[in-house]
Amino acid sequence: MFHDRFVEFSFSSQLAHGVAPEDVLRLVGQAWRDNRRSRVTGFMRLAGAQVEQTIEGPCAVILDLSARILTDRRHDRIAIRTFGPIAARRYDDWRVEGLACAAPLAAPVAGGLRLVPGMGERPVVPALQPLAVAIAT
Repeated sequence: MFHDRFVEFSFSSQLAHGVAPEDVLRLVGQAWRDNRRSRVTGFMRLAGAQVEQTIEGPCAVILDLSARILTDRRHDRIAIRTFGPIAARRYDDWRVEGLACAAPLAAPVAGGLRLVPGMGERPVVPALQPLAVAIAT
């Protein structure tokens, strides 16, 4: 049946005006926890206010998640790149790319999130370290 198949949803968007850095950290932390629990794999790439994401997993899970993403007010100008069935997963986990962190912030977050620093990204301000620790735990 179709609901047992794997599907992929890939899109790009801009963060909505007024989305603060701490909101982005919360979004990433929530996505990591939810995706891990739901066995969703793929990536989220952050470059300034630009977001690119690919998620893959069971059809029912991806349909629900894509509906939530498409109605999430933190995203503006969503452009769907792909949305359809796939023969097999391409990713073995869900990761974040481009979330550059200052050294004190990277250690606590790295325990929960796989961070791949992006090029040219500004470090997250040290004032957000307590929030990052809360997300990682």
